[in-house]
Amino acid sequence: MDETQWLWVAGAGCGVLLIAIVVLVIANRRGRERARRRLAEIEVASATRAAELTRAHEDQVATLAAEHESRLAAVSDDHERETMRLRAETAASMEVARRTRETLATGLKWEAASRRLILAACEQLGLRGSLHTNVVFMPSDALETRTFVTQIDHVLLLDGARLVIENKRWQGVLFDGVRPSAVHEAFGKLVDENDLGEHFAVQLRRDPESPQSITVNRHLGERAPVVQVRRQAQQLSRFVEQELSEPIWFDTCVLYSHERAEAHLRQRDQSSGGASTWVVAGADGLIACLESFASRTGNDDTRRDDAALFETLSALGADATRFGPDES
Repeated sequence: MDETQWLWVAGAGCGVLLIAIVVLVIANRRGRERARRRLAEIEVASATRAAELTRAHEDQVATLAAEHESRLAAVSDDHERETMRLRAETAASMEVARRTRETLATGLKWEAASRRLILAACEQLGLRGSLHTNVVFMPSDALETRTFVTQIDHVLLLDGARLVIENKRWQGVLFDGVRPSAVHEAFGKLVDENDLGEHFAVQLRRDPESPQSITVNRHLGERAPVVQVRRQAQQLSRFVEQELSEPIWFDTCVLYSHERAEAHLRQRDQSSGGASTWVVAGADGLIACLESFASRTGNDDTRRDDAALFETLSALGADATRFGPDES
């Protein structure tokens, strides 16, 4: 090969090498560009993911905080309600104590005459048993009904019978279950009879401050003595059952005991449930009522129940008196 040929071959090789170098440079630049774009995409994706995780974390923190606040508010509300309930029960107990003290202080004074009347009637009939005067207790439904204290004038325990007696020492002309107009039309003119209903008591008495005037007192529905004494007997029965774990039935009687009362009565008042209540006035009416129970005879079980019942009623602060042939 001559010198010209060798120079041509050498020049051609240099050209090829130069082209190769140029191609490599271009390829390298394109690779770096792709790498930069990929890196940018990765950074954007990472930033987006980091933002999503941050938002998710913040949402979770906010949810947990809201749940915590809700639970805290619920616990606070429960605590407040419990505190209010305890305060209400404390106030109710204090009211019970106050009313009980007042009732015990005044009860025997008002029931002394009727107590003597009942004991005399029992002695006349030769009955045996015990009389409990001014029985005061808290009924089982006290907090629901707001009736914190039940006061019963008399509970009479006889051999085979138990009787709750509501004493009304009312003066004047009395009507219980009998419409005044049925006695005399003049009475009917004094009393509006349109809303008397099934159970009622009406008292007509002279006004002590104005003797020429007549005062009309009406006791209707739940305030009627027969309704009152039945409710008292039911409350006492539930109370005794809780104390003795033994259901005990009490008969009922309304006694008008004032000596100067003129009473017009429906002697037996029948309730819608079938139970009847004696409604009597004075010694004669009371004796007629007690005679209906005198024929009942007890057995060992009832005498054992009455012994427990005697102790239960006596523990309530009632004035308890035993009577009868076998009692001193």
